[in-house]
Amino acid sequence: MTQTGSDFHVVFIRGPILSSSRSVMNDATPPLAFALLAGHLRHHGYRVTLIDAIGMGLNRSWAWSGREGYYCKGATFQEILDALPPDADLFAFSCMFSGEWPLNRDLIHAVRQKFPRVPAVAGGEHATALPEYCLRDCSSLDFAATGEGEGVLLSLCETLRKGQSGSNCRGIKYIDKEGNYVDMGAFSRIEKVDEIPWPAWDLVAIQFYWASQ
Repeated sequence: MTQTGSDFHVVFIRGPILSSSRSVMNDATPPLAFALLAGHLRHHGYRVTLIDAIGMGLNRSWAWSGREGYYCKGATFQEILDALPPDADLFAFSCMFSGEWPLNRDLIHAVRQKFPRVPAVAGGEHATALPEYCLRDCSSLDFAATGEGEGVLLSLCETLRKGQSGSNCRGIKYIDKEGNYVDMGAFSRIEKVDEIPWPAWDLVAIQFYWASQ
């Protein structure tokens, strides 16, 4: 059954920061990319939720289970899972840095274990640079969105809400049922930047970042 945009619920998930015991953790910054993407989808009538693990657990770290010497800064996986809305139609993950991919992969697995029927897409620099690797390394990931995410994500949402597979969306990469890697090409870059909707900062608990300064 075809859903309207207002019925289709996209949940953005930003995972915690990963660091080793020998390095200094990155400064926590608000999720600008997700705020922009959320603003873009909301401008087109979609429901959006933003789960920011870093903002949820500022200045808090925990040992990564089974990975001796590595620590995570932000909310725990369980806290992220508890915060997820039960009516999600698509989970969108950020995979920016290759060094943090194993943590992102484990988070995607954890979310899909709780919501096995909700598709998952990953974007960001790491997913753009190594989309096939991400898809083959994480069986819980349905799509990799490469390049600028606004057009790609909107196209994917438009397709999924109509009950289609999402496999024909430009900018999307995926593994088909036969195990073949499918590349749907690149989405056009945004040229009219002044027309980009304002970031959805109201979805970000920005007060936590102010308090940490």
